Amino acid sequence: DGSEVLVVLCFSWLQSGTNLPLLSEVAPPGRRSTALAWQQSLSTCLVLALQGPVLEGLGVEASVGGLWPLPVGSLAAYVILWCIYPRDLRRMHEQEKLEAAAGAGTEESTSEAGSRAPWRVPREPVPARFRGWGMDGEQLHRTIPPEFWCVTASDLAFFRDQVRERIREGAICPHDRDRFDPHDNRVGPSMYTVVDQY
Repeated sequence: DGSEVLVVLCFSWLQSGTNLPLLSEVAPPGRRSTALAWQQSLSTCLVLALQGPVLEGLGVEASVGGLWPLPVGSLAAYVILWCIYPRDLRRMHEQEKLEAAAGAGTEESTSEAGSRAPWRVPREPVPARFRGWGMDGEQLHRTIPPEFWCVTASDLAFFRDQVRERIREGAICPHDRDRFDPHDNRVGPSMYTVVDQY
């Protein structure tokens, strides 16, 4: 009947229109999949274990009709969410600002004055996989250490400049010469090989 259609319309938008966008905005990227999985699990448990029996025991079914316990329970849950969501969002933005400030301080402390490269030269010896590539391989490793590849936009621009320069010198060659574009933003260390004899 008409009430069933109304209930279906009320429930069809909750997951994709409200739950997923809100949790995607509030949850940090590293914990987003966990938050969405917990939300799905808990919402299913609430529907199956709590809303129907509890609201039926409270007499809600008799007062509002046979199909209305779930919409009433959902309304209560979303009222609570509406109250706590802005606070959680503010807390997340404050935490992001603190992390960004801490990251900016670390980047400034490691940069050298007047240098285009905001990273430091590693003091540890060249890893075994770089040995046998000749002096240019070691120099490439010192100039563009793997732990700092593509950290920021300026790092990526510097890295692409270095890759283009090494390609012109013949020190490195792209895996796919026909489709290689050094101006592509996706240029990264997996797209070239260091020439053994230089």
